[in-house]
Amino acid sequence: MFQGRKQAVKETLTAWAFMTPALFLLLVFLIIPFFMAIGLSFTNQRLIPGPLPTRFLGFRNFARLIHDTTFLHALRNNFVFALVVVPLQSGLALFLAILVNPSRRFITFFRASYFVPTVTTMVVVAIIWGFL
Repeated sequence: MFQGRKQAVKETLTAWAFMTPALFLLLVFLIIPFFMAIGLSFTNQRLIPGPLPTRFLGFRNFARLIHDTTFLHALRNNFVFALVVVPLQSGLALFLAILVNPSRRFITFFRASYFVPTVTTMVVVAIIWGFL
């Protein structure tokens, strides 16, 4: 009865031992910087320290951002990218995947035209390394 419980505890500890480095790196490089960025967005903190001390500004930074034409232009570009480019790119990728499907005519031609750019790059790199 205790043998099964010991095995479960051992497996749990092993799982935590394997997850700990990844969780630590996520914490250090993703979670902590995320919350620091949120906190610093309400201050006048600069990347290069200057003569003025850091002060809490509240929502003043965000109010300035809403009236900045460069930010609004960048925001519009991001929305256009998300609404136009991403679906088109996904649709094209799906179309190419269907063309490479083995049940099609001219499958050899489609596979060759699809994979030639990748293979050509590797061949060029190999030739250059051969010259070096």
